[in-house]
Amino acid sequence: MNHTSEVDIPSDANHQDICKFETPEDPRFIKLQHRIAEKINVIVKVAKAELEARKRREEEAQKKREEEEAQAREDPRVKDLPTIPSGILGHSDTCS
Repeated sequence: MNHTSEVDIPSDANHQDICKFETPEDPRFIKLQHRIAEKINVIVKVAKAELEARKRREEEAQKKREEEEAQAREDPRVKDLPTIPSGILGHSDTCS
């Protein structure tokens, strides 16, 4: 297939018998099983790393939002503004 991660697994079998194994102890089956397990382990490792990176980015973004909100509360131009009573803006209490 000429894929960059393609690995040839030589096997003493023809096209009809390539996926037929006599027993789970068949050396061809064991070799194939190990290659599949290796690929699954790589996929799991990459997925975990991507999830950890996403979690770190989300945590950093949340921290930045919290810091910006804290700075806005301390801004003298905003600090002394009156608060809007709950419900005064309508159903959602937001401006749109």
